[in-house]
Amino acid sequence: MKSKEQWITETMGSLEGIHRADSDPLIFSRIADSSRFPSKRTALPGNRLIWQIAAGLAFLVTLNIFSLVVYSRSTAAPQTTENIIVAEYFSYLDTIKY
Repeated sequence: MKSKEQWITETMGSLEGIHRADSDPLIFSRIADSSRFPSKRTALPGNRLIWQIAAGLAFLVTLNIFSLVVYSRSTAAPQTTENIIVAEYFSYLDTIKY
């Protein structure tokens, strides 16, 4: 039990002489000045990024146009009742091999 009390005493004794950290007295005025006057240098996207975005958009537009052309060519005649009956009536011709 004595070693535990001795350990507590040593630990509490190690805290002697500790004081709060001091900061630079001008730090708050520097922070306030920097927030009021932002730097004149602004971050702009590079030319490479702009070209990559433009190329991606051009690719998407081209892909959409291609899809519309393919879709417009592949649409068949509208499926009316008459077209369905005619297709079923003459469907036996597809099975005959000449």
